[in-house]
This record gives sequence, C-alpha cells and structure tokens, in this order.
Amino acid sequence: MKNIIDTRLGYSFLALLAVVIFISGCASLGERGAHQQQAREIFGEAMAVIDAGELEDGLAHLVKLRENYQNTPHGRQAALEKAYVSYRLGRYEESIELVRQYAEERPDAASEDVAYALYLRAAAAHARWDEEDIPPNTDYARQAFAFYRQLVERFPEGERVEDALRQMNSLRADLAAEELRKAQLKMDEGDFVQAAERAAWVAEQYPGQQEAADALALQAEALENLGRPREAEATRRMLQIKHPEHPAAN
Repeated sequence: MKNIIDTRLGYSFLALLAVVIFISGCASLGERGAHQQQAREIFGEAMAVIDAGELEDGLAHLVKLRENYQNTPHGRQAALEKAYVSYRLGRYEESIELVRQYAEERPDAASEDVAYALYLRAAAAHARWDEEDIPPNTDYARQAFAFYRQLVERFPEGERVEDALRQMNSLRADLAAEELRKAQLKMDEGDFVQAAERAAWVAEQYPGQQEAADALALQAEALENLGRPREAEATRRMLQIKHPEHPAAN
C-alpha cells in the first residue's frame, strides 16, 4: 500500500510545476508573482526532503506553506501533502482530518487529486485499525471499509480501485474474525445460546469468508451443547454444502 501512496510525490511535483509554468507566464513581476514564487520554492524544498525520507523536516516546510501561502496553488496543495506525511509518520487521525480539510478547501480539485485523497484517507483509517489491540474497536475497521467503498463508487475506473477492493476484502475478513472470536469466547464461557446466535450471524453476514465456515462449525457445536441435535445436524449439512473442505464437514 505504501508504494501506491508514494507514487503521489512525483505526480504532485510535476502537476504543480505545470501550474506554476502557466502562472509564471501570465502573472506580472509584481508582489503576487513574487509571493507565488516563494511558495513554489518552499514546496519544491518540501518535496525534496520528503523524498529523501526526512519527513519531519518536510512537514515543517509544509506547515510554513500553509501558514504563509495558503491562498497560492502550492499552499492549498500543502494540505494534501501534509496528510501524506502524517500518514507516513503514523499520525493516522491527523492524516484523516487533513484530508477532510483538503476536501473542504478544494471542491474544485482535479479528479486525480480527489481520488488520491480518498485513497489516502482510507489507508490511514486502515492503518489505525491494524494497530488496534485485543479487543479491538471494530468501528475503525468499518470506517476504513466505508472510505475504500467511497473511493470505489466515485472512481470505479480509477487506478487505485483494484487495491481498494483487496483492502476491503481484507477488512471483511478482519471483521469476521473478530466476531467469530467473540462467539468462541461465549462458547468457552459456557454461554451456548449466545455462542450459537453469534456464530449464525457471522455465517450470514460474511459468506465466502473462511470465518463463515468456522462459524457454522461453532454453531453446530453450540447447538449440540444446548440439546438441539436436529438443528445441529441441519447446520452441519449446510456446512457440508457450502464448505465441503472444512474439517467439521466430514
């Protein structure tokens, strides 16, 4: 995922260089032109140090741009580049917030910029989820999933869609595994009713995932412990039909 995000650096510099060439050809040699020239130089320095891996130094350059040159093309673009650097530094909440600010400030942004911003926001939310301890806050995974889905729906032909779909599938597996863990915990506690209900929910909500097969096996076991052998057998038959390769299906 990092490689896909890193391709942004070269694009940002070239795209903004084109903007500057256009502006420099039209602007006078007055104060406005000098102001934009200063912003361009700071942006170039920021991109250079970020590319060299000096993220904190690059962030300082971008902060300066935002504070002193916010109304220039480079100053506005700095919000998105700050989001990227924050992501690289592991400041995921900050990265998500900066993308939100960028979207508010740049409703007229180019589609490639918007697509990248949406992908970066999703990646930051996903990374935040990956850092969760047990028991994790599954709201983080659901938020990351929703962010990826927004990217896919808005830019279905975009270059990052394939990766976004893979990440969505990974998040679904994570959520299924967490719900299955909760069902197994109820089973271990002897709460067979809750174990059966939770396992049935996992199998219904996450079809196609390995966790769905494990959930059916757990549901059958819980039903046996509840003295409901016919329901347990029906659940095993469903497991045999949908997941014949599962050990509990034999």
